[in-house]
Amino acid sequence: MPPKDSKTASVNLRPLSGTSFQPTDAMVKEAQSGLDWRSKYGRGGTEIGIARARDIANRRNLPIETWRRVKAFFDRHEIDKQGKGFTPDQDGYPSNGRIAWALWGGDAGYSRAKAIVKTANNALEKNKKVPALASFKKVNNGT
Repeated sequence: MPPKDSKTASVNLRPLSGTSFQPTDAMVKEAQSGLDWRSKYGRGGTEIGIARARDIANRRNLPIETWRRVKAFFDRHEIDKQGKGFTPDQDGYPSNGRIAWALWGGDAGYSRAKAIVKTANNALEKNKKVPALASFKKVNNGT
């Protein structure tokens, strides 16, 4: 069940059940970086983050429910970008937060998740269900 916040509190996902979307090339690259860092440094992220990274790196289509969880992760962890070691020019790079961010697909993952969730919410509100989401299946996979 999605987290209870003002944007997702009472969203019924049943009309979208079975709808899934592929990660972008940029997400795949970022998730693989996260997995590589995790292997090299032995830290950063959780078991769930590692599982998500494997799904992304393997280009698995993710159901709408998972995209909601991806967005929720980034919403909660946006603050991590302000921490020490998040960018290559800082000591401690990559920080645990940076590794976790990468495992979930990085900035590309956050952008894609926000767009998919927004479109899903709009489709549900307008009772258009899946047709409004069809455009995401054809999106350029490089963004």
